[in-house]
Amino acid sequence: MSIIALPTLPFLLGKSVDLNCTRLEVNYVNCQQQRFHFYHLWSEPAISFRLTGAVIEKYDIQTGDSRDTGYKIYLTTSHGKKEFYDYRRDDDFALNVHQTLNQFLKGSGEKSLHILASKSFWGEMELIPVGFGYMIIGFFLFLVLLFSCLFLGIYLLEYWKIRRF
Repeated sequence: MSIIALPTLPFLLGKSVDLNCTRLEVNYVNCQQQRFHFYHLWSEPAISFRLTGAVIEKYDIQTGDSRDTGYKIYLTTSHGKKEFYDYRRDDDFALNVHQTLNQFLKGSGEKSLHILASKSFWGEMELIPVGFGYMIIGFFLFLVLLFSCLFLGIYLLEYWKIRRF
């Protein structure tokens, strides 16, 4: 069983952030944010706040000899700034979410907004190709174990048939 479970364990390490906002008045947007870990198996308590703005910030990512730019979105509230999500190198998603939040705050006509941002362990660590390789190796190890048990069972069955006569 551990041959099946161990290769799939890292895929349970995903995390996500769920943001639900409702426009109560013209310039009053109330939001509820909740963070989930292990693909919604564990969650932090939801927090409610009044949303006043959204800010995107760039930061440097140093990997080996290369330098890249990461993107985080912060939500400005009546109580200060809260991190919404770290998009790392995914600037398209970060810019799109930032634009969506600001349009909603300006009064796009929508009464509510829902944004779900999520990553798996392999996406977070930027190891998706390694993850697929790991999954394939685990699958082949499972097949080897399955066929070994099958052939061992057939061998023992034949052995007991011969032994009884």
